[in-house]
Formats: sequence, C-alpha cells, structure tokens
Amino acid sequence: MGLLARKLEENDIITVTLNMFLEVANLVQAPRTINTNFVFGAPFGDPGNTGLQLKVIKESLMSIKEIDEPGTIIELPYKWRQKVKLD
Repeated sequence: MGLLARKLEENDIITVTLNMFLEVANLVQAPRTINTNFVFGAPFGDPGNTGLQLKVIKESLMSIKEIDEPGTIIELPYKWRQKVKLD
C-alpha cells in the first residue's frame, strides 16, 4: 500500500494509509500513516462502535493537514472495544 501511496503522491493525490502493524509501517514508509491497535481486518475499530470509527476517520483526515514530513506515522491511542464520545 505504501508504494501505491507514494506513486499517487507523486501525482499530487494526497493519501493517508491505515496500518495495524507498526513494524510494517516503519518498513513501508508511506507518505502519511495512521497506526491503530485494532485486530486485522478492522482498521477503524470494532463493528458497531460508531463513535470509535468516526474518531479514527476524523483523525485520519486531519493528518492530511498535520503531517508535513513524508514517512510520518501517527499512532492512535484507542483500544479495541473502547467506547469514545464524539466531539
């Protein structure tokens, strides 16, 4: 995914990748990466947990403005099955 993200960025298409394995994110070095601590196949959080899913989406989109250095990884603090309130 990181290779595709870099190619898209070369063509002025902004990307944000979600990753659940920090080791892989460090190896791939995509332009912008959000690392979550969720299970494989559920990068936005557990099913039905709308508050958590929306928080991950919101922070992923906000990273477009926040990340200036290519290869930056933001680790989100959320845990699997954590209930969060929307802002």
